[in-house]
Amino acid sequence: MLLICPICSNRKDFKKIKQWGEFEIFFCPNCQIEFSHPMNAGSKEWYESAYLLRNIFPTNKIQPYAAIALKNIPPHSKILDIGCGEGVFVNCAWRNGYDIYGLDLSEEMIKIAQSQYPHLKNRFFLGTLSNFLKNYPEEKFDIITMFELIEHLTDPLTFLREVKDLLKPKGKIIISVPNRDALPIRTFFDHPPNHLTRWNKKSLTYLFNTLDFKIELITTTSYFSSLTYFLRYILIRYPLYTISGEKKKFLGEINEKNYDNKTEESLYFRILKMTAPYLRNLIDNSVLPLALALYPFMFPLVKGLSYIVIAEIT
Repeated sequence: MLLICPICSNRKDFKKIKQWGEFEIFFCPNCQIEFSHPMNAGSKEWYESAYLLRNIFPTNKIQPYAAIALKNIPPHSKILDIGCGEGVFVNCAWRNGYDIYGLDLSEEMIKIAQSQYPHLKNRFFLGTLSNFLKNYPEEKFDIITMFELIEHLTDPLTFLREVKDLLKPKGKIIISVPNRDALPIRTFFDHPPNHLTRWNKKSLTYLFNTLDFKIELITTTSYFSSLTYFLRYILIRYPLYTISGEKKKFLGEINEKNYDNKTEESLYFRILKMTAPYLRNLIDNSVLPLALALYPFMFPLVKGLSYIVIAEIT
């Protein structure tokens, strides 16, 4: 078996972390990354199946990692948000006076974004980064943001090199990735074919040094925001997936051989979809006071769920 690290091209001394179905997960001692073998991402159908319940609860609140990013973007910047999802960050940045556009390869996500923010309909683009580069070769941006994206990529190094071609001189990349050492991350969804790479501070530093970027900031989301996120998973998503019989999707235990979309046909799912806006408000209103009550006891166990990196072209 020939193993090659997707970040540093190392070929030896790997440590096997675990077996996950048809995949193996290895640790590279050179760049400190953990990666899947093989590096095979889930198909469009796989993601639609695995993220089915999440997609019926589209949020309109900016995530903690995106809020940190927004505080560190200079006024009047031109921004491209790659993997824009439901468009929450695009809308928030636009409302703060930024010239921002969103790109996503999920037709479902673009539809949700355009439905939630019809005033920004022409600022959302469907397609891959390569297609965007071909269609808009003259476009350059001050800032490119990518939230919870690179862990899904089969070749993050090549992808980020393409991203550099869209940046102006002194342009910056802002990314977030799940913190592989955080309490719930390694249990929920941090497995292939969903997440193909796992990151910590050392591996992120190695990545950006390799790309000739100067790191301006590397930090994590707050412990409190991580606790509220964790509670939403444990108290809301886990029960919903269990009731629907889709717990394996929630835990990332489905692969290309056994995914399906039968959930969408069920009466349970149709009822859930109709009540989604009310359930979203109920969730948001109940989790916060619970997190406040538990925080003093959970503090020693909780870590920031996501790393945020801001780096400038050198």
